Amino acid sequence: PMPLSTKRAVKSTRSGDSNVEELKKKRRDRWLAEALIKLSGGVECLSLTGQGLGDYFVAERLADGVRRNSRLRLLQLDSNGFDDASTAQLASAICGHVSLQCLDLDFNDVADAGASALAEVLAAQGCMLQDLQLHCNKISSTGATALSIALAKNSSLMSLNMHGNAQMGPVGGVAFAKALVSNRSLRSLSLHGCRIRDPGAEQLARSLVKNRSLKDLALSENGISDHGASELANMLKQNDTLSELLLDRNLIGDAGAQCLAKSLEHNRTLRDLWLLDNELSKHAVSYFAEALTKNEGLQRLGICLAEAASDPQSLRALKSLRRSAQVRKAMRSAAEGKENGGEQQHLDSSCVIGDDADLPPLEKINFHANQCRTSDLGSDDDLPTDQAAAEYVDDGKTELFDL
Repeated sequence: PMPLSTKRAVKSTRSGDSNVEELKKKRRDRWLAEALIKLSGGVECLSLTGQGLGDYFVAERLADGVRRNSRLRLLQLDSNGFDDASTAQLASAICGHVSLQCLDLDFNDVADAGASALAEVLAAQGCMLQDLQLHCNKISSTGATALSIALAKNSSLMSLNMHGNAQMGPVGGVAFAKALVSNRSLRSLSLHGCRIRDPGAEQLARSLVKNRSLKDLALSENGISDHGASELANMLKQNDTLSELLLDRNLIGDAGAQCLAKSLEHNRTLRDLWLLDNELSKHAVSYFAEALTKNEGLQRLGICLAEAASDPQSLRALKSLRRSAQVRKAMRSAAEGKENGGEQQHLDSSCVIGDDADLPPLEKINFHANQCRTSDLGSDDDLPTDQAAAEYVDDGKTELFDL
Protein backbone atom coordinates (compact mmCIF):
# COMPACT_ATOMS: atom_id res chain seq x y z
CA PRO A 1 0.00 0.00 0.00
CA MET A 2 0.97 3.62 -0.44
CA PRO A 3 2.86 5.02 2.60
CA LEU A 4 0.68 7.13 4.88
CA SER A 5 2.95 10.13 4.36
CA THR A 6 1.92 10.31 0.70
CA LYS A 7 -1.79 9.94 1.28
CA ARG A 8 -4.34 12.63 1.80
CA ALA A 9 -7.71 12.73 3.49
CA VAL A 10 -10.79 13.18 1.35
CA LYS A 11 -12.09 16.73 1.42
CA SER A 12 -15.83 17.16 1.12
CA THR A 13 -16.89 19.35 -1.79
CA ARG A 14 -19.87 21.62 -1.32
CA SER A 15 -19.28 23.87 -4.26
CA GLY A 16 -22.37 25.19 -5.92
CA ASP A 17 -20.61 25.34 -9.25
CA SER A 18 -22.32 22.69 -11.35
CA ASN A 19 -19.49 22.79 -13.87
CA VAL A 20 -16.96 21.77 -11.22
CA GLU A 21 -19.20 18.93 -10.07
CA GLU A 22 -19.71 17.80 -13.64
CA LEU A 23 -15.95 17.74 -14.26
CA LYS A 24 -15.43 15.68 -11.11
CA LYS A 25 -18.12 13.25 -12.18
CA LYS A 26 -16.53 12.86 -15.60
CA ARG A 27 -13.14 12.29 -14.04
CA ARG A 28 -14.58 9.70 -11.66
CA ASP A 29 -16.37 7.90 -14.49
CA ARG A 30 -13.17 7.87 -16.54
CA TRP A 31 -11.22 6.35 -13.67
CA LEU A 32 -13.95 3.77 -13.10
CA ALA A 33 -13.94 2.83 -16.76
CA GLU A 34 -10.17 2.43 -16.75
CA ALA A 35 -10.33 0.38 -13.55
CA LEU A 36 -12.95 -1.95 -15.00
CA ILE A 37 -10.87 -2.45 -18.13
CA LYS A 38 -7.84 -3.32 -16.02
CA LEU A 39 -9.86 -5.66 -13.82
CA SER A 40 -11.27 -7.47 -16.83
CA GLY A 41 -7.72 -7.80 -18.13
CA GLY A 42 -6.60 -9.66 -15.01
CA VAL A 43 -4.60 -6.89 -13.31
CA GLU A 44 -2.95 -8.04 -10.07
CA CYS A 45 -2.32 -4.69 -8.33
CA LEU A 46 -4.78 -1.83 -8.70
CA SER A 47 -4.29 1.61 -7.12
CA LEU A 48 -7.21 4.03 -7.22
CA THR A 49 -6.27 6.61 -4.60
CA GLY A 50 -8.55 9.64 -4.23
CA GLN A 51 -10.76 9.18 -7.30
CA GLY A 52 -14.17 9.63 -5.63
CA LEU A 53 -15.23 6.02 -6.16
CA GLY A 54 -17.09 5.76 -2.86
CA ASP A 55 -20.46 6.58 -4.43
CA TYR A 56 -22.80 3.61 -3.90
CA PHE A 57 -23.55 2.92 -7.56
CA VAL A 58 -19.93 3.45 -8.59
CA ALA A 59 -18.79 1.11 -5.81
CA GLU A 60 -21.34 -1.45 -7.00
CA ARG A 61 -19.82 -1.51 -10.48
CA LEU A 62 -16.29 -1.60 -9.09
CA ALA A 63 -17.20 -4.47 -6.79
CA ASP A 64 -18.56 -6.43 -9.75
CA GLY A 65 -15.25 -5.94 -11.56
CA VAL A 66 -13.32 -7.12 -8.51
CA ARG A 67 -15.56 -10.17 -8.21
CA ARG A 68 -14.79 -11.19 -11.79
CA ASN A 69 -11.01 -10.82 -11.42
CA SER A 70 -9.44 -13.95 -9.96
CA ARG A 71 -5.86 -12.65 -10.04
CA LEU A 72 -6.18 -9.41 -8.06
CA ARG A 73 -3.78 -9.32 -5.12
CA LEU A 74 -3.75 -5.65 -4.05
CA LEU A 75 -6.61 -3.16 -4.11
CA GLN A 76 -5.88 0.39 -2.98
CA LEU A 77 -8.95 2.55 -2.41
CA ASP A 78 -7.78 5.11 0.13
CA SER A 79 -9.27 8.62 0.10
CA ASN A 80 -12.31 7.71 -1.98
CA GLY A 81 -15.20 8.55 0.36
CA PHE A 82 -16.28 4.95 0.96
CA ASP A 83 -19.08 4.87 3.54
CA ASP A 84 -20.82 1.89 5.14
CA ALA A 85 -23.06 1.18 2.13
CA SER A 86 -20.30 1.28 -0.48
CA THR A 87 -17.98 -0.69 1.82
CA ALA A 88 -20.64 -3.39 2.15
CA GLN A 89 -20.81 -3.59 -1.65
CA LEU A 90 -17.06 -4.05 -1.81
CA ALA A 91 -17.05 -6.58 1.03
CA SER A 92 -19.58 -8.74 -0.78
CA ALA A 93 -17.20 -8.91 -3.74
CA ILE A 94 -14.07 -9.80 -1.80
CA CYS A 95 -15.69 -12.27 0.60
CA GLY A 96 -14.19 -15.58 -0.42
CA HIS A 97 -12.03 -13.93 -3.10
CA VAL A 98 -9.42 -16.45 -4.19
CA SER A 99 -6.44 -14.11 -4.57
CA LEU A 100 -6.91 -10.71 -2.84
CA GLN A 101 -4.26 -10.27 -0.15
CA CYS A 102 -4.17 -6.52 0.54
CA LEU A 103 -7.08 -4.08 0.91
CA ASP A 104 -6.37 -0.40 1.61
CA LEU A 105 -9.33 1.70 2.80
CA ASP A 106 -7.39 4.40 4.64
CA PHE A 107 -8.92 7.91 4.89
CA ASN A 108 -12.49 6.93 4.07
CA ASP A 109 -15.80 7.16 5.96
CA VAL A 110 -16.11 3.51 7.01
CA ALA A 111 -18.09 3.27 10.25
CA ASP A 112 -19.43 0.35 12.28
CA ALA A 113 -21.69 -1.21 9.65
CA GLY A 114 -18.87 -1.15 7.11
CA ALA A 115 -16.48 -2.63 9.66
CA SER A 116 -18.99 -5.40 10.36
CA ALA A 117 -19.16 -6.18 6.63
CA LEU A 118 -15.36 -6.41 6.52
CA ALA A 119 -15.48 -8.63 9.60
CA GLU A 120 -17.60 -11.10 7.65
CA VAL A 121 -14.84 -11.18 5.04
CA LEU A 122 -12.24 -12.02 7.70
CA ALA A 123 -14.44 -14.69 9.27
CA ALA A 124 -15.25 -16.39 5.95
CA GLN A 125 -13.70 -19.77 5.35
CA GLY A 126 -10.79 -19.62 2.95
CA CYS A 127 -10.13 -15.90 3.47
CA MET A 128 -6.89 -14.93 1.75
CA LEU A 129 -6.60 -11.36 3.03
CA GLN A 130 -3.25 -10.66 4.68
CA ASP A 131 -3.20 -6.86 5.02
CA LEU A 132 -6.16 -4.64 5.96
CA GLN A 133 -5.64 -0.88 6.21
CA LEU A 134 -8.39 1.15 7.96
CA HIS A 135 -6.43 4.21 9.04
CA CYS A 136 -8.51 7.33 9.81
CA ASN A 137 -12.06 6.06 9.40
CA LYS A 138 -15.04 6.34 11.75
CA ILE A 139 -15.04 2.97 13.46
CA SER A 140 -16.17 2.91 17.09
CA SER A 141 -16.07 0.17 19.72
CA THR A 142 -18.98 -1.61 18.00
CA GLY A 143 -17.12 -2.01 14.71
CA ALA A 144 -13.90 -2.82 16.52
CA THR A 145 -15.65 -5.59 18.44
CA ALA A 146 -17.02 -7.08 15.22
CA LEU A 147 -13.54 -7.04 13.65
CA SER A 148 -11.93 -8.56 16.74
CA ILE A 149 -14.44 -11.44 16.88
CA ALA A 150 -13.64 -12.21 13.24
CA LEU A 151 -9.92 -11.85 13.91
CA ALA A 152 -10.12 -14.54 16.58
CA LYS A 153 -11.31 -16.97 13.88
CA ASN A 154 -9.08 -15.72 11.06
CA SER A 155 -5.84 -17.46 10.11
CA SER A 156 -4.64 -15.36 7.17
CA LEU A 157 -4.46 -11.69 8.26
CA MET A 158 -0.92 -10.58 9.13
CA SER A 159 -1.30 -6.79 9.38
CA LEU A 160 -4.20 -4.67 10.68
CA ASN A 161 -4.05 -0.88 10.82
CA MET A 162 -6.75 0.83 12.93
CA HIS A 163 -4.73 4.03 13.38
CA GLY A 164 -6.83 7.12 14.02
CA ASN A 165 -10.20 5.48 14.78
CA ALA A 166 -10.49 7.53 17.95
CA GLN A 167 -14.03 6.43 18.78
CA MET A 168 -12.86 2.89 19.57
CA GLY A 169 -11.88 3.72 23.14
CA PRO A 170 -10.99 1.21 25.88
CA VAL A 171 -13.79 -1.17 24.85
CA GLY A 172 -12.27 -1.54 21.38
CA GLY A 173 -8.81 -2.07 22.85
CA VAL A 174 -10.09 -4.79 25.18
CA ALA A 175 -11.89 -6.46 22.27
CA PHE A 176 -8.71 -6.70 20.17
CA ALA A 177 -6.81 -7.94 23.21
CA LYS A 178 -9.24 -10.84 23.58
CA ALA A 179 -8.82 -11.70 19.90
CA LEU A 180 -5.03 -11.91 20.29
CA VAL A 181 -5.39 -14.74 22.80
CA SER A 182 -6.54 -17.13 20.09
CA ASN A 183 -5.22 -15.49 16.90
CA ARG A 184 -1.97 -16.96 15.58
CA SER A 185 -1.49 -15.16 12.27
CA LEU A 186 -1.37 -11.42 13.05
CA ARG A 187 2.16 -9.96 12.99
CA SER A 188 1.45 -6.22 13.11
CA LEU A 189 -1.32 -4.30 14.91
CA SER A 190 -1.66 -0.52 14.98
CA LEU A 191 -4.06 1.01 17.51
CA HIS A 192 -2.33 4.39 17.29
CA GLY A 193 -4.69 7.17 18.35
CA CYS A 194 -7.60 4.85 19.24
CA ARG A 195 -7.84 6.14 22.83
CA ILE A 196 -7.71 2.72 24.44
CA ARG A 197 -6.18 4.21 27.62
CA ASP A 198 -4.96 2.08 30.54
CA PRO A 199 -7.78 -0.53 30.48
CA GLY A 200 -7.04 -1.37 26.85
CA ALA A 201 -3.27 -1.39 27.38
CA GLU A 202 -3.63 -3.59 30.46
CA GLN A 203 -5.75 -6.18 28.64
CA LEU A 204 -3.41 -6.16 25.63
CA ALA A 205 -0.46 -6.76 27.93
CA ARG A 206 -2.15 -9.76 29.52
CA SER A 207 -3.07 -11.22 26.13
CA LEU A 208 0.46 -10.82 24.79
CA VAL A 209 1.79 -12.99 27.59
CA LYS A 210 -0.01 -15.83 25.79
CA ASN A 211 0.27 -14.62 22.19
CA ARG A 212 3.36 -15.80 20.33
CA SER A 213 2.82 -14.32 16.87
CA LEU A 214 2.51 -10.51 17.15
CA LYS A 215 5.77 -8.70 16.41
CA ASP A 216 4.83 -5.01 16.02
CA LEU A 217 2.42 -3.15 18.30
CA ALA A 218 1.66 0.58 17.91
CA LEU A 219 -0.02 2.20 20.94
CA SER A 220 0.97 5.83 20.46
CA GLU A 221 -1.49 8.61 21.38
CA ASN A 222 -3.71 6.48 23.59
CA GLY A 223 -3.66 8.25 26.95
CA ILE A 224 -1.65 5.43 28.55
CA SER A 225 -0.23 6.36 31.96
CA ASP A 226 2.29 4.77 34.32
CA HIS A 227 -0.18 2.04 35.23
CA GLY A 228 -0.59 0.91 31.63
CA ALA A 229 3.16 1.15 31.07
CA SER A 230 3.83 -1.06 34.11
CA GLU A 231 1.42 -3.69 32.76
CA LEU A 232 3.20 -3.62 29.39
CA ALA A 233 6.52 -3.91 31.22
CA ASN A 234 5.35 -7.04 33.01
CA MET A 235 4.36 -8.45 29.64
CA LEU A 236 7.82 -7.74 28.17
CA LYS A 237 9.40 -9.82 30.92
CA GLN A 238 7.51 -12.88 29.63
CA ASN A 239 6.90 -12.23 25.94
CA ASP A 240 9.60 -13.55 23.59
CA THR A 241 8.08 -12.51 20.25
CA LEU A 242 7.37 -8.75 20.21
CA SER A 243 10.11 -6.80 18.41
CA GLU A 244 8.65 -3.26 18.18
CA LEU A 245 6.59 -1.34 20.73
CA LEU A 246 5.45 2.24 20.04
CA LEU A 247 4.33 4.27 23.05
CA ASP A 248 4.90 7.80 21.78
CA ARG A 249 2.66 10.70 22.86
CA ASN A 250 1.15 9.09 25.93
CA LEU A 251 1.11 10.09 29.61
CA ILE A 252 3.97 7.88 30.78
CA GLY A 253 6.17 9.37 33.51
CA ASP A 254 9.33 8.25 35.27
CA ALA A 255 7.59 5.45 37.18
CA GLY A 256 6.36 3.85 33.96
CA ALA A 257 9.71 4.41 32.24
CA GLN A 258 11.51 2.73 35.13
CA CYS A 259 9.24 -0.31 34.86
CA LEU A 260 9.86 -0.52 31.11
CA ALA A 261 13.60 -0.15 31.59
CA LYS A 262 13.63 -2.93 34.21
CA SER A 263 11.74 -5.21 31.84
CA LEU A 264 14.57 -4.89 29.31
CA GLU A 265 16.84 -6.72 31.73
CA HIS A 266 14.70 -9.82 31.12
CA ASN A 267 13.61 -9.30 27.51
CA ARG A 268 15.78 -10.53 24.62
CA THR A 269 13.56 -9.97 21.58
CA LEU A 270 12.42 -6.31 21.64
CA ARG A 271 14.37 -4.31 19.04
CA ASP A 272 12.60 -0.91 18.99
CA LEU A 273 11.08 0.96 21.94
CA TRP A 274 9.59 4.41 21.33
CA LEU A 275 8.65 6.78 24.18
CA LEU A 276 8.77 10.15 22.45
CA ASP A 277 6.60 12.97 23.79
CA ASN A 278 5.71 11.45 27.14
CA GLU A 279 6.19 12.95 30.61
CA LEU A 280 9.73 11.77 31.31
CA SER A 281 12.24 13.73 33.39
CA LYS A 282 16.02 13.78 33.19
CA HIS A 283 16.16 10.59 35.29
CA ALA A 284 14.67 8.43 32.53
CA VAL A 285 17.96 8.12 30.66
CA SER A 286 19.63 6.72 33.80
CA TYR A 287 17.03 3.95 34.06
CA PHE A 288 17.65 2.85 30.49
CA ALA A 289 21.41 3.22 30.72
CA GLU A 290 21.47 0.77 33.62
CA ALA A 291 19.05 -1.64 31.96
CA LEU A 292 20.99 -1.75 28.69
CA THR A 293 24.10 -3.03 30.46
CA LYS A 294 22.10 -6.25 30.85
CA ASN A 295 20.19 -6.19 27.57
CA GLU A 296 21.77 -7.06 24.22
CA GLY A 297 18.71 -7.04 21.99
CA LEU A 298 17.40 -3.47 21.89
CA GLN A 299 18.57 -1.59 18.81
CA ARG A 300 16.58 1.67 18.94
CA LEU A 301 15.32 3.69 21.88
CA GLY A 302 13.40 6.94 21.45
CA ILE A 303 12.91 9.19 24.50
CA CYS A 304 12.37 12.89 25.15
CA LEU A 305 14.64 14.69 27.61
CA ALA A 306 13.81 18.20 28.70
CA GLU A 307 16.61 18.72 31.22
CA ALA A 308 19.23 16.03 30.71
CA ALA A 309 21.58 18.15 28.62
CA SER A 310 22.42 20.42 31.55
CA ASP A 311 22.51 17.75 34.26
CA PRO A 312 25.93 16.11 34.91
CA GLN A 313 24.49 12.82 36.17
CA SER A 314 22.19 12.51 33.17
CA LEU A 315 25.08 13.30 30.85
CA ARG A 316 27.07 10.46 32.38
CA ALA A 317 24.13 8.14 31.81
CA LEU A 318 23.88 9.46 28.26
CA LYS A 319 27.53 8.66 27.70
CA SER A 320 26.96 5.16 29.04
CA LEU A 321 24.15 4.66 26.54
CA ARG A 322 26.42 5.79 23.73
CA ARG A 323 29.18 3.43 24.76
CA SER A 324 26.64 0.63 24.80
CA ALA A 325 25.56 1.67 21.30
CA GLN A 326 29.15 1.66 20.08
CA VAL A 327 29.87 -1.81 21.36
CA ARG A 328 26.62 -3.24 20.01
CA LYS A 329 27.25 -1.88 16.55
CA ALA A 330 30.82 -3.07 16.50
CA MET A 331 29.80 -6.53 17.67
CA ARG A 332 27.10 -6.77 15.01
CA SER A 333 29.54 -5.60 12.38
CA ALA A 334 32.10 -8.14 13.54
CA ALA A 335 29.51 -10.91 13.54
CA GLU A 336 28.42 -10.00 10.02
CA GLY A 337 32.04 -9.96 8.93
CA LYS A 338 32.54 -13.42 10.35
CA GLU A 339 29.45 -14.73 8.58
CA ASN A 340 30.75 -13.26 5.34
CA GLY A 341 34.11 -14.92 5.76
CA GLY A 342 35.86 -11.74 6.90
CA GLU A 343 38.18 -11.33 9.84
CA GLN A 344 36.29 -10.86 13.14
CA GLN A 345 37.27 -7.80 15.15
CA HIS A 346 38.30 -8.55 18.74
CA LEU A 347 36.20 -6.75 21.34
CA ASP A 348 36.89 -6.95 25.06
CA SER A 349 33.81 -6.53 27.25
CA SER A 350 35.71 -4.05 29.39
CA CYS A 351 35.45 -1.49 26.61
CA VAL A 352 31.89 -0.79 27.75
CA ILE A 353 33.34 1.09 30.70
CA GLY A 354 36.88 1.63 29.47
CA ASP A 355 38.52 4.66 27.90
CA ASP A 356 36.98 6.31 24.87
CA ALA A 357 40.02 5.32 22.82
CA ASP A 358 38.99 1.67 23.16
CA LEU A 359 35.69 2.28 21.43
CA PRO A 360 35.03 2.04 17.70
CA PRO A 361 33.71 5.22 16.06
CA LEU A 362 29.96 5.78 16.04
CA GLU A 363 27.85 6.26 12.97
CA LYS A 364 26.08 9.51 13.65
CA ILE A 365 25.33 12.41 15.95
CA ASN A 366 23.86 15.82 15.43
CA PHE A 367 23.55 17.99 18.52
CA HIS A 368 21.46 21.14 18.36
CA ALA A 369 23.61 24.03 19.52
CA ASN A 370 20.89 25.45 21.74
CA GLN A 371 20.65 22.24 23.71
CA CYS A 372 24.15 20.89 24.24
CA ARG A 373 27.34 22.97 24.18
CA THR A 374 30.94 21.94 24.58
CA SER A 375 31.16 23.80 27.88
CA ASP A 376 28.36 21.65 29.30
CA LEU A 377 30.26 18.43 28.91
CA GLY A 378 33.36 18.76 31.08
CA SER A 379 36.34 16.73 30.00
CA ASP A 380 34.47 14.18 27.92
CA ASP A 381 35.61 15.26 24.49
CA ASP A 382 33.72 12.57 22.63
CA LEU A 383 30.23 13.86 23.38
CA PRO A 384 29.96 16.96 21.14
CA THR A 385 31.79 15.50 18.16
CA ASP A 386 30.35 14.70 14.76
CA GLN A 387 30.00 11.00 15.49
CA ALA A 388 27.95 9.27 18.19
CA ALA A 389 24.86 7.14 18.79
CA ALA A 390 22.25 9.79 19.41
CA GLU A 391 20.53 12.45 17.40
CA TYR A 392 18.83 15.52 18.86
CA VAL A 393 15.70 16.54 17.01
CA ASP A 394 12.42 18.30 17.81
CA ASP A 395 13.86 21.52 19.24
CA GLY A 396 16.73 19.74 20.90
CA LYS A 397 14.66 17.66 23.32
CA THR A 398 14.25 14.35 21.54
CA GLU A 399 16.95 11.73 21.87
CA LEU A 400 16.97 8.80 19.44
CA PHE A 401 19.49 6.21 20.53
CA ASP A 402 20.39 4.08 17.54
CA LEU A 403 21.74 1.10 19.43
